[in-house]
Amino acid sequence: MSRFGTVGLARRVLQQIDDRNDRRAERRREREEIGDGSDAESDTDSLDLDLLEEEHRDLLCVPPAMRDENHVGKLCELLPGIAPELTQPLRGDQLQRIARGCLYHYFPPGSVVCGVEEEASFYFFVLIGTVDLEEFHLYHQESADTPFAGRTRRQTRTRVIKQGEAFHHLPLLLEAREYGFSASIGDPYEGASVLLIPKADYDFAIRPPVEMAMRRDVNILRSTTFFGTWSEPALARLCFWFERRRENADTDIVRQGDDASFCFILLSGRCHVLINDPSKPAPPKP
Repeated sequence: MSRFGTVGLARRVLQQIDDRNDRRAERRREREEIGDGSDAESDTDSLDLDLLEEEHRDLLCVPPAMRDENHVGKLCELLPGIAPELTQPLRGDQLQRIARGCLYHYFPPGSVVCGVEEEASFYFFVLIGTVDLEEFHLYHQESADTPFAGRTRRQTRTRVIKQGEAFHHLPLLLEAREYGFSASIGDPYEGASVLLIPKADYDFAIRPPVEMAMRRDVNILRSTTFFGTWSEPALARLCFWFERRRENADTDIVRQGDDASFCFILLSGRCHVLINDPSKPAPPKP
């Protein structure tokens, strides 16, 4: 096994890089033969519809083994501009680690990013486009070894990962052998440009604060009566389904009559639940 884990996805990515570089070299030879001395290569990748800027692709498509210190420095300058959500929390050495090892891949419409049973070797960040993530619903006693045994596609939910968002911490944090979810390009017209962070680089640069927050939330949930019987893998997965909000004092979290589309879990502070009972007379006005 290479430092990129499973060879399947890494091989596809590196093969795309090689194919793209071969196309660029062929276009240069054609221009030289016809005496066209221009450097314009705007149509080099017209077939794959990749919307990432050409100069950015040039930097990202250099294989990690060929990136010298100068190239890594250029990537350290590029990544905060095209992936600020990913790089903002990183220290300098962590950013360098990501710049040295990350892979870039363009997934065309309808293609598969990863499968449920594929070895969990990468963390994914969407630069351009959207990715459809299909994952199984929670089962309160699921285990880390066989969390999805016996389930069908009817027991899944799909959510859209948008530009500037990442997926998926959980299998890497739990040291899972497989992803346990599938990801694909659902848009029939537009593909997605994605950064792939190898697990070793994820562990060094991204994992520590995420794992600390997950462990904290799992411990809070396990201390409650309702969640005390849940398995730790189930609680860990629940932590990444939360929509986290911090509300100011004297703020209405929900109003009576709103759609009942959320279950609320109070992690800190306190709130008052007020119910208007129409069968009871309203209190007299002062």
